[in-house]
Amino acid sequence: MPEDHGSSRSLRDAARMLDENIEKAETISAGLEQGVQYLRDHGKDVSRLESLLEEYNGLVEEARHYLDLAGSSSGEEESTIGTNGDSEEGFPVGSTEKEYLIKSQKSMIRANLVLKDIFDEFKLLMPGSEELNETSLLSAEGEGKVTLMGSFDLKLHLEKGEIAVMSPDSIIKIEGDYVFEIKEGRPENIFVYYIRSADLEISGSRKTLLLSGENITVEAEGEGYASFFGNGTYNVEDPSGMKKEEQWAVNPFFLMKGWAQADPKKQRKEFT
Repeated sequence: MPEDHGSSRSLRDAARMLDENIEKAETISAGLEQGVQYLRDHGKDVSRLESLLEEYNGLVEEARHYLDLAGSSSGEEESTIGTNGDSEEGFPVGSTEKEYLIKSQKSMIRANLVLKDIFDEFKLLMPGSEELNETSLLSAEGEGKVTLMGSFDLKLHLEKGEIAVMSPDSIIKIEGDYVFEIKEGRPENIFVYYIRSADLEISGSRKTLLLSGENITVEAEGEGYASFFGNGTYNVEDPSGMKKEEQWAVNPFFLMKGWAQADPKKQRKEFT
């Protein structure tokens, strides 16, 4: 196949991938708008979320604009590059399709970095998320997904689910019906338990657990962060004996297809 034909096909493939990613981002934005409104209605301060979302939408719109320019400049000769300076809009006159696709790609990568910040802000504001100090006592019951990060001792029960543990120094005791797997990871390996029904005790510092399943019970003492998504309740008790009871979060906009879009590495494609 002649080199120019191969190059044209590569550009078409890149443009199609960018178009799909931008459409996903626009769908994600609509879900995020609903999430911000949900928090606003529940009295949360969403000023930072609104600012981040405005930045995200601007970058996605910019990526769409560059993609449209790439389509309208398709077939331009390389010899026209840079011969006429910049236009009034700041875009180089005579830019090729390839150059505009690269600009669109860069805008999407930046958008996805902002999206990660949006996720982090949602985690802090959503019901079902708690920052735990070293004197906190946490207990929870329900079904769904749980994230636990920090330095605390844990007692867990889980049915029909799995637990992934990332910790360099945790001691894990488990009894029940399960299958164990070690997945190599960086900077440390991940211990995965596929569970029919099991009880676990986990101690040690600097741990992260991701678990999902049914009939989940959690007892934790120590410092860190916890989030609960699904159907259930949890309590946090302070040293004075005061208890706060909350519901697990039910956030359909977090379960939308396309959250993997947040990884900038998935946006990279070389233009040849």
